Amino acid sequence: GDIIWGVGREVLPDKAGGKVRRTVCRILVFSVLVVLCVVVALVCHFYRFSRKVVWEVALKELVLCNLRQQLKDGLQECNLSSKPSLTMLELELLCMFGAGILCSSWVWTRSSFNSWMLAVKQLFGGEGGRPVKLRKHQLIAQAFAKRAELQ
Repeated sequence: GDIIWGVGREVLPDKAGGKVRRTVCRILVFSVLVVLCVVVALVCHFYRFSRKVVWEVALKELVLCNLRQQLKDGLQECNLSSKPSLTMLELELLCMFGAGILCSSWVWTRSSFNSWMLAVKQLFGGEGGRPVKLRKHQLIAQAFAKRAELQ
């Protein structure tokens, strides 16, 4: 707590200390979420590998049962005794993609978001022009050049 919130009160200005605190908070949130995604993906992965043989045997039994039923015109009902959990597969994929999105989130800043919004607006023909930013000396030079119009 003191490491995060006490950063730079005596050493850094408030603005710089605020940036440091925000960065540390981003690191903590990022680390916790990435570790959570990786752990859940690993649990799902181990689940798939530990049950793989059981599912293969069940599938083989189902195929053989269906073949016997077709060859002998039997009335035996064939069922898959054990099958993978679709929820676990979806959760594993979600966690892997989530970890990738979290890793890419380091480049998501307010200025990059604004740049993307400007590009999208320009792409779709909206009012997306950047405001012209003149340096102080350029602004003074333009005002001096137009002084005759002002008088």
